[in-house]
Amino acid sequence: MPHRAIHARFVDTARELSPALSDAIAALGPVELTSRADLPFADYLCRAITGQQLSVKAAKTIWGRVEDSAGGTPLIEHFHDANSDLLRSCGLSGAKTKTVCAIAALARQGELKDDDLRAMSAAERTAHITAIWASDSGQRT
Repeated sequence: MPHRAIHARFVDTARELSPALSDAIAALGPVELTSRADLPFADYLCRAITGQQLSVKAAKTIWGRVEDSAGGTPLIEHFHDANSDLLRSCGLSGAKTKTVCAIAALARQGELKDDDLRAMSAAERTAHITAIWASDSGQRT
């Protein structure tokens, strides 16, 4: 469905809930989502996790520190358990550090290849990604 048709549907749906919401969505106009092919999926996922539940400014600051801490090393190589303390010193929480390290490990094993993920349905991709944490210990099934 083209983005204009999606926008029109949002406006119509919102009108049933709230005229003010419908008017606001209509005023915003259709939003085009750009492809994020500038980053490998694993890098993008790690960046998204870093910014969860943070202001945009805080997320940018922390991500900048993370990139600087890599010193030019590809991030997927930089994200590993041996660098946990360094990543935490950049502002990542323990849970986020554990998550980005797990994602990077999967990427290094070839389990998060961009082309493979694009070929999956949304449900398959979701199941594949959420399977990163199969238990509290972070072991993948």
